[in-house]
Amino acid sequence: MFTLTQRKKHTQLIIKNTQQMLYQLTQNDKQSGFIVVIFHWLIIGIPLLYLLFGKVNTLYYLLAGLAYVVYALQIYFNGCILARIERHLLDTPQWWGPWLVLFTPLEYIGLYMTASLANQLINGGILLLTSIIFYKIYRL
Repeated sequence: MFTLTQRKKHTQLIIKNTQQMLYQLTQNDKQSGFIVVIFHWLIIGIPLLYLLFGKVNTLYYLLAGLAYVVYALQIYFNGCILARIERHLLDTPQWWGPWLVLFTPLEYIGLYMTASLANQLINGGILLLTSIIFYKIYRL
């Protein structure tokens, strides 16, 4: 298996390569970060909506498989690699990616995000999504 040092090295390499590639296009890290944010929201949001509200068919099974690949990558990188890239490009340590939609209201009621709490909420969200997927598949 991969060691923590190797995984950190892979993470930094992906961040660096993405930053260099997008900088050629935008000449600005903040704009590059915005491009990654839009990409992240689209590739996570659209499949998520289909998994929640779509019909169970071949596309549904493909997207469910993709969701598990994304979760495996989440485990490998100890967090979302796209959120890490966004955080680096936007130069903000408090960036949580798409989970910001959930985390921001929680902070307004006094529940401030820490890495540990964020991981617990994300794992809970993944467990909920997994339950919904299995429910939709097996209720047929």
